[in-house]
Amino acid sequence: MTRRALLAGGALAAGAGTLVCAGLAPLPDAGSGLRVLSTEEAEIVEALADALWPEGNAIGIAAQDLGMADRVDQLFAEVMGQQSVTASRQVLRGLAAWPGFSGLDVAERLRKLQDWTGPDELLSRVAVDGVKAVLGLAYFNAPEVLSALGYRSFCHGE
Repeated sequence: MTRRALLAGGALAAGAGTLVCAGLAPLPDAGSGLRVLSTEEAEIVEALADALWPEGNAIGIAAQDLGMADRVDQLFAEVMGQQSVTASRQVLRGLAAWPGFSGLDVAERLRKLQDWTGPDELLSRVAVDGVKAVLGLAYFNAPEVLSALGYRSFCHGE
């Protein structure tokens, strides 16, 4: 990816985030079966999670087998504060502005994430890292992942 394309995409994402923050472009309603995420945001969550934890990853649990959009939606609805949810959704909307991101193969999605989180990309790195942290909370709290990691909760009698 060229630096010009990266800058143009970053400007587009920042512009979209600014419009949402200003209330000029409100966040869309929740998608069918979701409480917070829109359908488009749910697709981006699934695409990002699949890039981070693809089939055959070292943990042995693919994100696509966990229903990550539902898991993130639950975090947004039940755990996270409204400001954090709004900020995360704005970043997801910005990522959705990159044409065809969800349709890229896993390796290319991962390359895009690496481009957005490079050492010279402070704004996009902070934004994307925040969304990756939310995805990590959802992924690493899945019972299947906890089991695969050999985690036992002594305080819950497991």
